[in-house]
Amino acid sequence: RDRRDMRSDRRDIHQDVRERRQDLRQGDTTAARQETRDIRHNRRDLRSDRHDRRSDRRDIRQDRRDLRQDRRDSSQRDSTKAP
Repeated sequence: RDRRDMRSDRRDIHQDVRERRQDLRQGDTTAARQETRDIRHNRRDLRSDRHDRRSDRRDIRQDRRDLRQDRRDSSQRDSTKAP
């Protein structure tokens, strides 16, 4: 689902670029320049979203690892405690 969102965002960016090129051909430079800036910011936002998602995944993986380790420790403790 996230990947699909990213793909559609990318498609939107490409569409923006196409429209901007058309504006440039028609001589509307100030608007085109502003749009270029917007597009660049969009790309940056997308990239940061991707990084956030990646770090979230890393955190989740670390949490799982910690949980597994805790379970292992507690089971060892239980086995030594049993008479």
